[in-house]
Amino acid sequence: SDLRPELPPEDPALLRHELRRVAFELRDGAAHLLRTPRAIGPITSIVLDQLGQGILVTLSLVVFRDRFGEGVASFSNLVGAGGIGVLLGVLTVGALEDRLAKPRIVAGAFAIGGAAMVAAVWVVTEWSVLLLSFVVGLTFAWKKIPVDTMVQQAIPDGYRGRVFAVYDVAYNLSRVAAAFLAIPLLNA
Repeated sequence: SDLRPELPPEDPALLRHELRRVAFELRDGAAHLLRTPRAIGPITSIVLDQLGQGILVTLSLVVFRDRFGEGVASFSNLVGAGGIGVLLGVLTVGALEDRLAKPRIVAGAFAIGGAAMVAAVWVVTEWSVLLLSFVVGLTFAWKKIPVDTMVQQAIPDGYRGRVFAVYDVAYNLSRVAAAFLAIPLLNA
């Protein structure tokens, strides 16, 4: 069996056909999503969350470099603290779901993450930024997993792939947009 990844078709007409098909399916998924408020609310919340997290991560990296004089290797501490938070969040979200409704878990995660960010603003040290990275990672898992489940429950099987494709595009574009939005904030 050939394990090489499938390459795009070399025939320009076939390539155009495939691109039109993908565009149609994304448009169809977006149209269905717009008609499903139970899915659009959770997706909007996690996309805006990623926008905020992207800005926060970018600014944290600059703070570590400029304020603390740390090099690129120290950025691994931020990633590690956030990663430990995500891991703990993944391990504990099931217990939270046994006790609370998914929308309450998401709202609580936003409240805890927001409170940690406000607290960290007043005391910017290496440890406070690392602790914030941990809390952001922890609460990210508490948001993302219930949001994905809520979206799956709101979308019929026939549209789920197309809606999740739109969701993934919006989710990933929010991270790119965050980097651009953080640029004017760097001097401040």
